Amino acid sequence: MVRATVERDCAFRLRIAYRLPRPASLEELDEVIEGEVRLDAFSRLVPGARDLFRFMISDVSLATGSVGGAELVVSYGKLGVDASPVDQQDFEAFLEATYGAVQFHSMVD
Repeated sequence: MVRATVERDCAFRLRIAYRLPRPASLEELDEVIEGEVRLDAFSRLVPGARDLFRFMISDVSLATGSVGGAELVVSYGKLGVDASPVDQQDFEAFLEATYGAVQFHSMVD
């Protein structure tokens, strides 16, 4: 099961944190990656830190996570441009097929 929590970013864009039942790998995520993956190697700068990755799932929607981590955060849309509902539908269909049903939870539970 994937636990999803809905938030808003500083520009009031829809942002959803997806907690996966196991760590995500970039190889698994390849199906939804559009373009290049950016890797920020924080482990080189701070002992024990995790490296972060980010990639686009459409022209306007960005996913981020940490290498070896089990959480993906997706911001749907970018400043001045709303994402198509298809972005979220397609990404969540991928998550369900790969990790199990997506269940939404409030931020306080």
